[in-house]
Amino acid sequence: MGIFTGILGFITTGAALLRYSSGCRNNLPRTLSIYAAKLNATISFSVVYARGVSFFALAAATLLKPINVTFHVIVPSADLDGHAEDEDNCNL
Repeated sequence: MGIFTGILGFITTGAALLRYSSGCRNNLPRTLSIYAAKLNATISFSVVYARGVSFFALAAATLLKPINVTFHVIVPSADLDGHAEDEDNCNL
């Protein structure tokens, strides 16, 4: 189950990050205008959007998912009854 969810999470989270990044760049306004009532004036300024620390943290976690899937493939798991496949080689 961990293999399936790891692959699915990698694909869906990666796609969501790419869509979010392009959506912000294309859909958010480049200039903002604020009306200052006390000054009776409109103040306009330009905005530059950049990916922040949270975006890069999510991207790093997403890029680590294939490593997690690899370990799920390599590490043996117990049977349904809770016993390891090769109990003779367990040195506990």
